[in-house]
Amino acid sequence: MSEQVRDVEIPESDEQLFTETPDTEPEPYPRGVGKELEVFTTPIDPDVQTLLNQLDEKTLILNPDFQRLSVWQRPRQSRLIESLLLNIPIPPCFFAEDPEGTRVVVDGQQRLRAIEEFRKGQYRLAGLQVRSDLNGKRWVDLDPKDARKIVRRVLRTVVISHYSDPDIKFEIFIRLNTGGVPLTEQEIRNAIYRGPFNRLLDRLAHRPAFLQILRRKEPDNRLRHHELVLRYFAVQDALSDFKPPLKRLLNTYMEQKRHLLEDEAGSFETRFDEAMAHVIAVFGENAFRRYSRVEEDLEGHEPWEGYEPVISKAVYDLQMIGLCDVPLGELERRGGEIRKAFQSLSVGSEDFIDLLSRATDHRSRFYKRMRLWGQVLTSLGIEVPFVGQLPSSEA
Repeated sequence: MSEQVRDVEIPESDEQLFTETPDTEPEPYPRGVGKELEVFTTPIDPDVQTLLNQLDEKTLILNPDFQRLSVWQRPRQSRLIESLLLNIPIPPCFFAEDPEGTRVVVDGQQRLRAIEEFRKGQYRLAGLQVRSDLNGKRWVDLDPKDARKIVRRVLRTVVISHYSDPDIKFEIFIRLNTGGVPLTEQEIRNAIYRGPFNRLLDRLAHRPAFLQILRRKEPDNRLRHHELVLRYFAVQDALSDFKPPLKRLLNTYMEQKRHLLEDEAGSFETRFDEAMAHVIAVFGENAFRRYSRVEEDLEGHEPWEGYEPVISKAVYDLQMIGLCDVPLGELERRGGEIRKAFQSLSVGSEDFIDLLSRATDHRSRFYKRMRLWGQVLTSLGIEVPFVGQLPSSEA
């Protein structure tokens, strides 16, 4: 049976978390009449000591919350220290500045980490060829002259001001993201939209019920499950006027909710927990997954029908938004009917199959998918408030 299933999830792996459906009908960033996208940058050339002081004072943030950054191996860190001693040019670092004046390292984390850890005596130099005399030495073992060279060395940095257009600022960080392990979009949001709302997403991503549905012990360490939590709030609140691209919607929502108050956080937690409970009442361990049918193929594989093992973001939207306002008792009583209706729609409607298969974040396709699901629930005599929030026109 597993041979018949596309995008099989690898247990305990982050390689295939979701069904990926490429957007074959991309929509541009919406722009107002006469609106110019601007980015404000400030090039600065601090010395290493200044940057280390800023890291100590927390006015420069190297490690965003919850983010498990890849770590250079010691020989590579050592070669960076050697480059500083030899005055070899080092690529510039890029910082994101928030309205409070705090700066977050978006590109250059590993370079600064290598310097900070060596200054704190956390490793010995290794693998040096030009300055092989320093192999095996920690910071305290350096000749004072070499130590001064390092802390006085100037590093080119570019600060992206918080006054910059948020859309183009995020796009800059995406394009700067050329390291060995590029950051995901949510890891970038995690860095530039730090605050109470970001911490709320982390708490919700660790909810036992959520993890059980995902069949995970911990959320994805690249924050893609955090993005899934964010997606529910952002898409539901934009239901009456959903405007792709989705990454812009998620960016704007995180920026707006960044400084969420404590009492607001409680309502968000309740809202997410209740939506999860409603979905589980109907779909249980198969929540958020497409239901599909595979006919016998030319290789003689047996026909198969059932739930796919990976998460579908489009199905996640349908189930979380479509069931969150239906009374829990009704869902518990009629869960079997709703499941059968979803299964029938998933294998019996070519339109629905297509709407789950490509360009899932396209505005008109998003609304067509929501309408079809609403019609199915309504045909069962279930009152679904979300249908009233959909615009009269899909344009």
